[in-house]
Amino acid sequence: MLNEIITKIENNVKTAVENDIQLNTKPTIKLDFQKNKLANLGSVIIGDIKLLQKKLSQLPTDENTLKAKSQVLQLSKSFEKENKTELLKQLSELKTTISQTVMKREKELELNIPNLPAEIKSEIEADIQEIKKCHNAGCYRSAVVLCGRLLETSLHRKYYEATGQDILEKNPGIGLGNLIAKLMEKGVELDPGLSQQIHLVNQVRIFSVHKKQRTFYPTKAQTNAIILFTIDVLEKLF
Repeated sequence: MLNEIITKIENNVKTAVENDIQLNTKPTIKLDFQKNKLANLGSVIIGDIKLLQKKLSQLPTDENTLKAKSQVLQLSKSFEKENKTELLKQLSELKTTISQTVMKREKELELNIPNLPAEIKSEIEADIQEIKKCHNAGCYRSAVVLCGRLLETSLHRKYYEATGQDILEKNPGIGLGNLIAKLMEKGVELDPGLSQQIHLVNQVRIFSVHKKQRTFYPTKAQTNAIILFTIDVLEKLF
């Protein structure tokens, strides 16, 4: 949407250059439709610049959006000075900034934090924030390792809720697979899909952490799936 507006402004500025049209002059009504259209180019351009400002104000504030807002202000100044060459240059630079903003947003991972028991809420939320940072920085193995930590924290809490016992006191090294089996022994029902998701995340984490002949490097797509699986497990557990 933003790039479309910028392209429209660019085309209108080029038309103004080709037809030697002053942008800041008040248009006069003429019988010729085409001449009216050209005479109103300035009004159309400044209207689209204002539309850009409005659209940018609706975006979350970050380094790129602040830069884009500053560039749009410069557009207004160049418009007032009738500097069409500078306008075209600034529009090109603004398009680059907007593209970088969109690319950054596409790269970043947004996660909704599920409802959690108060006892583990702050710990889980801190880990989820850390997972987002790792993912957004391209540290996918680290993100997978943290997914395993989320599962451990959640399943230990679920075991405590079901039994009133802290399994880490008796068996501090228990793995996720054994913990799942213990939960099922205590009557905690885990649907087959949930159990498979937990095993998948655990296996990927093991291959990411432990030394193997071939180190496992999860891709962005694999990491995305693992993170979403993990959040889904938390939602189903609680």
